Amino acid sequence: ANAESRSGIFDGGGSSGVAQMLPLMIALCALRPVSIPTSVTIRQAVLTNRADAAAICDVRAPTQYVVEDGTVGFMGRKVSFDPETAHKRRVEARLGTAIRDSATVLIATDNAATDVTVLGTADLILLPGGQNRRAMGPELPRRMLLRNLWVAESHRRQGIARQLMAAVEAETVAQGVGLLSLEVDCANGPAIALYQDLGFKELEAPGVEVPKWLRGAMPPLFLVKEMCL
Repeated sequence: ANAESRSGIFDGGGSSGVAQMLPLMIALCALRPVSIPTSVTIRQAVLTNRADAAAICDVRAPTQYVVEDGTVGFMGRKVSFDPETAHKRRVEARLGTAIRDSATVLIATDNAATDVTVLGTADLILLPGGQNRRAMGPELPRRMLLRNLWVAESHRRQGIARQLMAAVEAETVAQGVGLLSLEVDCANGPAIALYQDLGFKELEAPGVEVPKWLRGAMPPLFLVKEMCL
């Protein structure tokens, strides 16, 4: 199904089974008390929806070099794009990777806001089974890759990351995928602690403990979690 037909999964407008399962997933993931703002809703973004795409672009840095609002031509004269062209270029620069990978993009939005205000995001990319991307790594089954888990700095430590992760797991199960994987910088202690608290395990643990001063030069950790289908 396309993004539009599967929108609303987590706000009650789509698959009722997943919507009913989400509160349970959140409860299972909340291993310690957190204060989750009641005005926050997790839902699937519709990237073809202008408001959703624009709101996500507001909180994402470009992943591709694209001139978004205009270009400088002969003799330094700047040519501005019309609003529609500028919007398309902005989406290409900031969401091009997600669109290329057919990602399911989940967003945390503030219901109290008058327009779409994104407080957090998470991208899910379905990967076929096969060789791990690392040389000589183990073969992996069909899996879901988590990418771009992010929460606005003003709303961190309020449980939104856990709420997003609960939605990520629910969506993975809803798509019939039994393994969720992610990569995290080995120097990002808070993120690693969160993932381990949620049950993720390192697939390729180093043979010896890596000292803190060396972690910045190390490749990211590859973490996985098996889903209950």
